[in-house]
Amino acid sequence: PARDVGQPRERRDRDDRSAAAPGGDLVEVAGVKLACRKVEGLDKNALRGLADSLKAQIGSGVVVIGSSNEGKVQLVVAVTPDLVERIKAGQLVKALAPIVGGGGGGRPAFGRVWRLP
Repeated sequence: PARDVGQPRERRDRDDRSAAAPGGDLVEVAGVKLACRKVEGLDKNALRGLADSLKAQIGSGVVVIGSSNEGKVQLVVAVTPDLVERIKAGQLVKALAPIVGGGGGGRPAFGRVWRLP
């Protein structure tokens, strides 16, 4: 049977595991790597640094990191430079913000969602 291109496909290559582990996943959606990670207690600068590190590890793709810190929820979305014409982090943030009941914004390469306690 044909596979829906929007459905994630698990990537378990040895080189790709390090981008998501520990506490995260690396999947492929419509031919684009998506690295997801949940972390605790990081401030916005640490989240941005982690997003940059994961972008470097995956080479090309999208990074989404979720964090809670002192009752606040934050999501960061980062898109590698080769994909910003196709995929806009700011648009992804606007789609994710209602899920956590917060607000957000961003630029094509980086966006952030937040919800205060």
